[in-house]
Amino acid sequence: MRLAYLLVIAALLTVALRLSPHITAYAMRLPTPPTEAVESAPPVTFTVAQGMSPDAIGKSLVDAGVLTDIRRYNLLVSLDGAGRELRAGCYIFAKSTPASELVRRLRGGITSAKLIPIPEGRRLEEIGTIVERAGIATEADWAGALKTAPRDRLTTPPPPSRSLLGYLLPASYPLQCQGSAPDLVASMLDAFTAQVTPEVIAAAKSHGLSLDDTVILASIVEREAVQKAEQPIIASVFLNRLKAGLPLQADPTVQFAIANANPPSASGTWWKTQLTTTDLAIDSAYNTYKHPGLPPGPIANPGIDAIKAVANPAPSDYLYFVAKGDGSHAFARTLAEHNENVAKYQR
Repeated sequence: MRLAYLLVIAALLTVALRLSPHITAYAMRLPTPPTEAVESAPPVTFTVAQGMSPDAIGKSLVDAGVLTDIRRYNLLVSLDGAGRELRAGCYIFAKSTPASELVRRLRGGITSAKLIPIPEGRRLEEIGTIVERAGIATEADWAGALKTAPRDRLTTPPPPSRSLLGYLLPASYPLQCQGSAPDLVASMLDAFTAQVTPEVIAAAKSHGLSLDDTVILASIVEREAVQKAEQPIIASVFLNRLKAGLPLQADPTVQFAIANANPPSASGTWWKTQLTTTDLAIDSAYNTYKHPGLPPGPIANPGIDAIKAVANPAPSDYLYFVAKGDGSHAFARTLAEHNENVAKYQR
């Protein structure tokens, strides 16, 4: 919630509060695009055929750029008859995998030792970049898979006119041999259906929220919250504002609208951190400063914790929150209390 809009009557604070408290927290929390669980170079899919000799396997691994120390590999497969225990199958290896790790996995039939992490709070385009870096598919293939996705895997899919944004559950998914963008999309939809249980849906309904409402609000909570422990409290703030007829005034919805209007370059970011008064006036249905109620769709893919936070918000009568500068927030019931928190934490 941008203070310049909340504190119009507080003229003395105008200069000191040119930036939103949420913007400050957001700049602190916005992580580098996560690629830690997949190598910078695409992984190599390698098939060990039935009856393939250890020597042939080693030579093929060298040719594929997976094995760099053939002498150590030969030594290891000669010990204790290890060469006879190498299992056929389809494997996924990183470039320059140590010989000891190769032999261990080949003996154990461990086809993949890597997971592809899909973090919470990402747009579909950001996930496409992660998928391409993992060597699963190109960003164009990912976009195509989204268009032909099996929506019937969802108990209650979003309207046909909308994308699947919000309904692809973030998690760590195993890198599979012969995996593809359609396979990953289907897995993420299945995970959503499995995790967003009838109990979660019923809890949200008790607060007057449909499943789609829940996903939309959870996507905002996901982008606002720095600490997962605060998600239920932040969810309660937004629910209280909705019930009071107050606009959400959530900066992430404006960030989403800006990126929709001006997609970033390959080196840019989808989430502009330094919002201006001009940004806040953007003509978009997603601008929750100009339009009351929920935006027309999710702004990111929320994690299951954010979804549950909306379905089971903390009991509170808070209407405001401000970043404290350490990743946490100070919450307030009245504008006067909020102004005091601003003066304390946003000097």
